[in-house]
Amino acid sequence: MATQFNAEVELRKNGKTYATYGLYGGAPYSEIEYLNQPITPKENFLRFMNRQDYEWVPDSYSDYYEITTEINPDIKAMGYEGGVDAFGVEWEALETGMPAMVRPGNEKITDITDWRTIKIQDPRTWGWEEEGKKYKEIVDHTRPIRGWITTSLFERLIDVMGFENAASSLLEDPDEVKSFLQVVTDYNLKIVDLYHQYFDLDVIVISDDWATQLQPFFSEQVARDIFLPFLKQISDRVHSYGYKFGIHSCGNGLKHIPVFIEAGIDIWQFQENAVDIEKALTMVGDKLILEGYWMMPAGLDEKGQVEFMKNIFDRYCNEGKLTIAFCDENFMVSSFIRDNAYILGRKVVNK
Repeated sequence: MATQFNAEVELRKNGKTYATYGLYGGAPYSEIEYLNQPITPKENFLRFMNRQDYEWVPDSYSDYYEITTEINPDIKAMGYEGGVDAFGVEWEALETGMPAMVRPGNEKITDITDWRTIKIQDPRTWGWEEEGKKYKEIVDHTRPIRGWITTSLFERLIDVMGFENAASSLLEDPDEVKSFLQVVTDYNLKIVDLYHQYFDLDVIVISDDWATQLQPFFSEQVARDIFLPFLKQISDRVHSYGYKFGIHSCGNGLKHIPVFIEAGIDIWQFQENAVDIEKALTMVGDKLILEGYWMMPAGLDEKGQVEFMKNIFDRYCNEGKLTIAFCDENFMVSSFIRDNAYILGRKVVNK
């Protein structure tokens, strides 16, 4: 049972922090004010994940401390200024202000059988020991600490080949795809090991979009035959260190939930406007936590913002299967939004 909510006490502010170490690809981050919560966000998150009594619905943004270290060239290249990633792919900054992209026609290879020509950096050469020392001086251990691997399996295939070539290779030469993905997986496993050696984490998340807003890029069978074994290798390594394992996968990935579960994924960071959330909550059972982010409709006053958030909490947050966060139309989290999300998250549990 949750403790009785006391707004006057719990909303007292006690300093501020930023929820990230590194620039998260150059993205701006909102400051997060410390609240006087009955337990730390880390303890609350771990209770929630372990299906124990928790005090509030975890905030997918404000409760985490993100590790997006820019010694990893992938994180820097895929940010807002672009650059060259660890596989030698060049990313170009966009005039739109969105994160960098790979210019079409500038692929490293067009035939999957040429993947052995790609020179891949060894993550062990990136200076993790010094970076870990810097991190330990400033990290907020009251929050669950989450390390990011920004490109995993299908996305890496797209990065080096372009989407059309990558999609075709899944059908035309799956064995060569698997050979390449094993090398990609070995690369990612090294990053997992280095995170464990130098950073005190609670969660590791990979990014791998598997769907458009309408439907998956490939069938469940392709996901199971080609991607599942490699995802499971990463999951097993993450779990061997006692961490939770998450995947950021945008689009309507509803049909991939069984694969995520079989791979041992604990958290699916999904795209709220592309997924039938009620159906997803039914499908995940007690095997997978959904992590959602909602952007406020433009022009809402504070009353409208509270009504918008309350509707989401009332619809989706009563079963302990979803963590939640909100931002305004500029991707920023105001003190008002954060406070009221916390109030609503406490009230759900107090019911």
